[in-house]
Amino acid sequence: MRLTTIGIIKILPFDVEFKEELLASYDNLPQGKKLDIEQLIWDTYDLFYNLRLQENIELALEEAGNNREKIDPGFYKRVSDLTQNEMMNMNQEDLKNTDLLLARKQLAEMIKIDK
Repeated sequence: MRLTTIGIIKILPFDVEFKEELLASYDNLPQGKKLDIEQLIWDTYDLFYNLRLQENIELALEEAGNNREKIDPGFYKRVSDLTQNEMMNMNQEDLKNTDLLLARKQLAEMIKIDK
C-alpha cells in the first residue's frame, strides 16, 4: 500500500475530532501551510514508525533468544512488515499509549484549530 499524507493523517493516533478537523481543512489550506503540515505529518509518521520498529526488533530479538524467532536474512523484513501492519491498524487504544501532543499542537496552530 502506498502511503499518502491523507492516509498518514488517518492512521496516526490523533483523537477522532482533531483528525476530522484536520482532514476537513487540509485541501483548502494555503500551499505554504499545506507543505508545512505535510512535512510535520511525514516526520511524525517516520518518528512513530521508527520507534515501533525498534520496539519490534527488540521483541523479536528476545524471541530469537528463546528460540521462537529465527535470525536469518528475512528477519528484518518480517519485523518491518509487522511494524507496517501495526501502523496501518492503529486504533484509539494506541492513542492512549502514544504521546503525539507536540505534533498535534503544531498542526493545530498551522490550521488554526483552537483546542
